[in-house]
Amino acid sequence: MLPPGHIAAGYLTAYGFIHLSNSPFTPHETNILLLAGAILGALPDIDIIPFFKGRATLYFTGSDTHRRYITHAPVLWLILGLTIALEAPNPFIRDIGLLIWLAPWGHFVGDSIEYGVRWLWPFSKRYFSLGSYPNRDLKSEKNLVQHYWGIIKIYSRKSLTFPLEVVLVLTALAVLINNH
Repeated sequence: MLPPGHIAAGYLTAYGFIHLSNSPFTPHETNILLLAGAILGALPDIDIIPFFKGRATLYFTGSDTHRRYITHAPVLWLILGLTIALEAPNPFIRDIGLLIWLAPWGHFVGDSIEYGVRWLWPFSKRYFSLGSYPNRDLKSEKNLVQHYWGIIKIYSRKSLTFPLEVVLVLTALAVLINNH
């Protein structure tokens, strides 16, 4: 998924969490949780920084992936979120901890549609996905802008994820507008 889809998924995860939680949130706490969810939904992709730094170039190749870094390991977010939730000094921090677990997992569900996620890491390095990544057959190098523009062009024709991302972004915008 592209960053707007991950941000929207994180926002909607937080929105659902807020409405399913038994915790009474103030408007300020609700806004903090929604913003945190949006950020946390995209945060696993922070691994793009060491990915490019290690390569010393802003170019992708067809089979190269930033998803091999620990920030794309669901177990990291599970342990981090549950540790915070279980050690929280108050219910709001507990709920932040739960969101630290859940919002990135929304990211991983989206990535699992086509890209694949190492759901069983550290026990397995296998990537699990429902389909195949439509950009994997691109062997030529592409810079970051060309890469994302290429993904958008390919997605509009071949991707299972792109229509879902459009729906997620439009739904998140509708929820945001309706609630403010």
